[in-house]
Amino acid sequence: MLAKYNKYFSHQLIFILIASSFLVLGAINFFEDLNFQIYLVAISVILFGIPHGALDFELMSEQSLLKKYINNKVKFTFAYLSSSFLISLFWLNYPDISLSLFLLISVFHWGESDALPKKTDESNIIRYLCETTFYGSALLSLNTIFYSQDLVELYAYLSDSEFSQKIVAVSSLVVPITISAFTYLIFHYLKKGQKQKVLEISLIFITMICLKPLIAFLLYFCFFHSPKHLIDFFHYKKEKSDYLKKMLLASIISIGFLLTFNFFIDKDMIQYASSINLGLFRSVFICLAALTIPHVVLVVLWHRESRN
Repeated sequence: MLAKYNKYFSHQLIFILIASSFLVLGAINFFEDLNFQIYLVAISVILFGIPHGALDFELMSEQSLLKKYINNKVKFTFAYLSSSFLISLFWLNYPDISLSLFLLISVFHWGESDALPKKTDESNIIRYLCETTFYGSALLSLNTIFYSQDLVELYAYLSDSEFSQKIVAVSSLVVPITISAFTYLIFHYLKKGQKQKVLEISLIFITMICLKPLIAFLLYFCFFHSPKHLIDFFHYKKEKSDYLKKMLLASIISIGFLLTFNFFIDKDMIQYASSINLGLFRSVFICLAALTIPHVVLVVLWHRESRN
């Protein structure tokens, strides 16, 4: 257990450096252009986001429950991609429901995955609840403080304009809860003398408030959440080289899914904002949603088996 948290130490240092750099770049308006943000997010998701989910093909072999029904990787791959395809179709037909479910699942997944497991601090269940709350809600709630209109516009590209306003309004109501969780965690880790953890949490808090929505998402998803998942997996699986090859293959399959979807997606959305690559924007986030739901199911099952 201790070895894994030593590995988190290096991850924390890298994240602190990247987050600090993003704050400086944001201060000089480096991320001002929305099209640039979309391309940056798309490239980062392909390079850093998708690979962490590509290990799902290996996680399947660890799930005793799944192996009763899907006993080989060909069947699993077919079931995984089929479910992702059906989720994509569902989104195109019911965007409001799909966006709501995607956001709720993301909140649950980030909170459940990024918080330290309860057994690392059994005497403090409040710490665990505050971490799951903070990591799960920081991006969606804190970003509404300065960028509520930006969020309304981005959500409107994925759903309905009026519905997107409701999502932002609900997200803003969570801000006091997120701030309360953050405050508790700061005092908790200061008391324990874990200054690097305090700095990590503080930078997440500051960047989720100060950075534009897409850049805040990029920072959290690609440079905080995804590397943490990979650290967990490679700590659990001692042999890395074989899995890196399989991760590359699975990433290529996932990227192929993204590009195929981008080819067929409804390009008529461009008429609403001709200067913005909405086709790519919608493809990235709808495909992420399609891949996230089966990914979350696997990760939850894996955490239950590996952490117990």
